[in-house]
Amino acid sequence: MKISYDIFRVKIFGIVALVSFILAFAVSFISNSSLGIAEGAFVLLPFVSNVFFITFILYILGKIYLIRLKNYGYEVPYKAKEYDNDLNKLPKDDKIYNKLVNPEDSRNKWSIRLSFVYFLGFIVGIICDIIFYIQWKFLKSDTTFLLTQLIIFDLVWLFAALYFLVQSDNEKYRDAFNLDESKKKRMCFAYGIVIAVFVALISAGTKMQCTSAAKYMVSSYAATDLDTLNSIRAAFFEQYKNYPDAFKEDQYIITDMDMIDEPFWTNAAEALGVKDFKELKSKFHVSDGDAKVAIRVAEDGNIIVELLNPHKSVNKEMILGN
Repeated sequence: MKISYDIFRVKIFGIVALVSFILAFAVSFISNSSLGIAEGAFVLLPFVSNVFFITFILYILGKIYLIRLKNYGYEVPYKAKEYDNDLNKLPKDDKIYNKLVNPEDSRNKWSIRLSFVYFLGFIVGIICDIIFYIQWKFLKSDTTFLLTQLIIFDLVWLFAALYFLVQSDNEKYRDAFNLDESKKKRMCFAYGIVIAVFVALISAGTKMQCTSAAKYMVSSYAATDLDTLNSIRAAFFEQYKNYPDAFKEDQYIITDMDMIDEPFWTNAAEALGVKDFKELKSKFHVSDGDAKVAIRVAEDGNIIVELLNPHKSVNKEMILGN
């Protein structure tokens, strides 16, 4: 079995990570300044940032490996090549080693805890998805598309939880420092937590992107809804000039109306390209049920058209004609 990390390599990773972090900070500062080298410095930023990210991860993983190596009774090597990179040749305390590689329990408690952490992440993800659906369900097919992306990451949490639960079986799986190669190697708790952090960051980023996309769609639909309201107002205003006595009530919710067989209403419907004003319901994205478009005449004779139930995320008042 190969020795994955030693003190020397971990130190190198730590030094490179520290230097690249300082360089990334300096490059970021220079690129935001008015110096002539700002543009060239900005080109270096992605490269330096990637170096920091990779070496920092390797440093963390290496430190975890060395701590676990010591906990299993092994002597922590300064350079693995002194032992031909062979874990079998590394001196160890047999008393500590045998106690850890021959557990009394049939299940590994750390794998079970890791499974619980991922299952908890799955539950949190599902709760967030339900909240997302409730908030944006009026977007209909767009909500389904965005929700599908979120559910994919939730399934990652669920599959990982089941994966670590399976790995808890001590009869089939062993820790990395167990020299019994007849068993499959399990992932340790620390590595699992590091991966969980990254999955959580990616999941959170995906949820933020989906929320931003939903907000953008709402903004786009709000503009479309205003255009539709304007078309409705124009059609009714044109007919109102010819039929000034057409309105017999203070307000009409036209999306709830059956067609009135009068020239004013039939001509307006023809101008809008609908047989029944109820067809207009599908042209709007609203927060509750069907769209309710109201039309009335102001005291000055102006036609006012209003969407009574716009979604709360729409900042504009859906009223035209004032």
